[in-house]
Amino acid sequence: MSIDLLTPPHNFAICKMHERNFPGIVVQGDSFSVLLRLLKRARALRPEHADDESLDETTSRTLDELDYEIKKLASVMDLYEKICFENGYKQLPYVKPASD
Repeated sequence: MSIDLLTPPHNFAICKMHERNFPGIVVQGDSFSVLLRLLKRARALRPEHADDESLDETTSRTLDELDYEIKKLASVMDLYEKICFENGYKQLPYVKPASD
């Protein structure tokens, strides 16, 4: 597999895998963990007592979509951590929150 770096690397980089039609965004693990934590916090702002009947359809659908995307991103984060440890990294570039 070949990858072209299209921007200078910082906390993120734009790169293009030759097998793909469009470039992708590579985000550093610590930056990704911050974004995921913020999404989870934002999602937690919904009062626990609010049921689906008290929400309009658009809000309910948006929250369901957000839940789905948070789960996908959390899976990516879990894989990142697994791969780091499997490849000899003794620690992560961030501290895992106790609530995760």
